[in-house]
Amino acid sequence: MNTLIILNDSKETFTSSGISMGTAIFTSLAVVCSWTRNRSVFWAFVAGVFNIFYVIYWLMTRTEEEQRKKR
Repeated sequence: MNTLIILNDSKETFTSSGISMGTAIFTSLAVVCSWTRNRSVFWAFVAGVFNIFYVIYWLMTRTEEEQRKKR
Protein backbone atom coordinates (compact mmCIF):
# COMPACT_ATOMS: atom_id res chain seq x y z
CA MET A 1 0.00 0.00 0.00
CA ASN A 2 2.85 2.43 0.71
CA THR A 3 4.35 1.71 -2.71
CA LEU A 4 1.10 2.70 -4.43
CA ILE A 5 1.13 6.07 -2.68
CA ILE A 6 4.73 6.68 -3.78
CA LEU A 7 3.75 5.88 -7.38
CA ASN A 8 0.92 8.41 -7.25
CA ASP A 9 3.25 11.07 -5.85
CA SER A 10 5.81 10.50 -8.61
CA LYS A 11 3.12 10.71 -11.33
CA GLU A 12 1.84 14.00 -9.94
CA THR A 13 5.39 15.37 -9.80
CA PHE A 14 6.02 14.33 -13.40
CA THR A 15 2.78 15.96 -14.60
CA SER A 16 3.54 19.12 -12.67
CA SER A 17 7.06 19.39 -14.07
CA GLY A 18 5.77 18.71 -17.61
CA ILE A 19 3.34 21.60 -17.38
CA SER A 20 5.99 23.97 -16.05
CA MET A 21 8.43 22.86 -18.76
CA GLY A 22 5.83 23.55 -21.46
CA THR A 23 5.17 26.98 -19.98
CA ALA A 24 8.90 27.72 -19.94
CA ILE A 25 9.26 26.72 -23.58
CA PHE A 26 6.37 28.91 -24.75
CA THR A 27 7.54 31.82 -22.61
CA SER A 28 11.02 31.60 -24.11
CA LEU A 29 9.63 31.31 -27.62
CA ALA A 30 7.36 34.33 -27.11
CA VAL A 31 10.22 36.46 -25.77
CA VAL A 32 12.50 35.53 -28.69
CA CYS A 33 9.77 36.21 -31.27
CA SER A 34 8.95 39.56 -29.69
CA TRP A 35 12.60 40.59 -29.44
CA THR A 36 13.19 39.65 -33.08
CA ARG A 37 10.32 41.84 -34.24
CA ASN A 38 10.38 44.78 -31.79
CA ARG A 39 13.87 44.96 -30.22
CA SER A 40 12.22 46.14 -26.99
CA VAL A 41 12.68 44.73 -23.49
CA PHE A 42 9.24 45.99 -22.47
CA TRP A 43 7.44 44.19 -25.31
CA ALA A 44 9.53 41.06 -24.75
CA PHE A 45 8.36 41.07 -21.12
CA VAL A 46 4.72 41.55 -22.15
CA ALA A 47 5.05 38.70 -24.65
CA GLY A 48 6.52 36.49 -21.93
CA VAL A 49 3.52 37.14 -19.71
CA PHE A 50 1.02 36.33 -22.47
CA ASN A 51 3.28 33.61 -23.90
CA ILE A 52 1.09 31.22 -25.94
CA PHE A 53 -1.27 33.99 -27.07
CA TYR A 54 1.66 36.05 -28.37
CA VAL A 55 3.15 33.07 -30.21
CA ILE A 56 -0.18 32.47 -31.99
CA TYR A 57 -0.49 36.21 -32.77
CA TRP A 58 3.07 36.30 -34.11
CA LEU A 59 2.48 33.32 -36.38
CA MET A 60 -0.70 34.88 -37.77
CA THR A 61 0.78 38.33 -38.43
CA ARG A 62 4.21 37.55 -39.89
CA THR A 63 5.12 39.67 -42.88
CA GLU A 64 6.36 38.26 -46.18
CA GLU A 65 9.91 39.35 -45.29
CA GLU A 66 9.78 37.51 -41.94
CA GLN A 67 8.51 34.38 -43.68
CA ARG A 68 11.33 34.50 -46.27
CA LYS A 69 14.04 34.77 -43.58
CA LYS A 70 13.09 31.28 -42.41
CA ARG A 71 13.99 29.68 -45.73
